[in-house]
Amino acid sequence: MPECENCGKFVTRDFQRVFSGRDGKVHACLDCKGATEIKNGAATQA
Repeated sequence: MPECENCGKFVTRDFQRVFSGRDGKVHACLDCKGATEIKNGAATQA
């Protein structure tokens, strides 16, 4: 199951597909960052 690298919370495969970095990992989720930050790339950065 995919999870947030920052907090360990579950993320959906669709969230992972759309918001993960080139390494396929999600570095932030909606529990860690706001929706605007996620939309602007916060989930792709370590």
